[in-house]
Amino acid sequence: MVLLNLATEANGTQGINQDIVLDEREGVLLPDGDCMIELNYPPAMILFRPDKNTTLTFAGLPSGIIPLSPDTIHSHIYHNRQNRN
Repeated sequence: MVLLNLATEANGTQGINQDIVLDEREGVLLPDGDCMIELNYPPAMILFRPDKNTTLTFAGLPSGIIPLSPDTIHSHIYHNRQNRN
């Protein structure tokens, strides 16, 4: 679920994932029998090229590429368990 996306031009946009930058903690990854690879950690970054032209530019990346980084949050839900008669 996307909770925060600073590059709002990418929201709802179709395009191509140009590259997936893996988390540095990933070890050697081998595909299973269906040629699928299961990650142990979210990717560090996804380099996305939208189908529509964009004016966004990022240092060190080719024109038109938007870097998307996953984020995680931790939350606590407290429930008051009082007897209700």
